Amino acid sequence: MPGHPQVETPPAGVVNPMQVIRPGTTVKQAATASSIATVVLGAVMVRLISDIDCYVLFGPTPTATDASMRLVADVPEFFALLATDKIAVLREGGSDGNLWITPAVTV
Repeated sequence: MPGHPQVETPPAGVVNPMQVIRPGTTVKQAATASSIATVVLGAVMVRLISDIDCYVLFGPTPTATDASMRLVADVPEFFALLATDKIAVLREGGSDGNLWITPAVTV
């Protein structure tokens, strides 16, 4: 689709494909004992990494709970979402932390 980040199948013979994006401006979101949602980022693909284990949820009005998708600390993950989505985060455990959200931009 024109104007959107592209995900392509690796060429034949490539054993360890790399996930790559052209990074936009990273947003730092606090991960606390209460679910906190971002503003609409306008991105259709994001890279998430947190310094603590936490739960995340995507949607127009998300509220993350301990039943939401778990994100492990210090492991970057890539997700597709709708341009109208927000991302909610909730810490797991007793210590607050941060979630860094990097949207992919078109190349």
